[in-house]
Amino acid sequence: MTTHSFDIDADPAQIVWGKRELTVDERKGALRSQANSEFQAVVDAEVRKQMDDDPASVYDPDVVAAAQATLNTKLTAIDGATTHEDVDVIS
Repeated sequence: MTTHSFDIDADPAQIVWGKRELTVDERKGALRSQANSEFQAVVDAEVRKQMDDDPASVYDPDVVAAAQATLNTKLTAIDGATTHEDVDVIS
């Protein structure tokens, strides 16, 4: 959706939203952001483990490495997408 306008002739008044097509690159950018955020959440969780007061709770580099591998796989798939159908498969 894009901008909106008000239809005050309708009863009750309505908000009318404009629409436009998203480009493949815009959709790919959103997927990249989502993948990066998921990776960051894993890293943050591991760092919190190291920083908390529980000595049994420690940073696990294997968890971060697995998350990094997953991120790299997702980013490679996203970069390879050229059509909306390709992006749909990744989503």
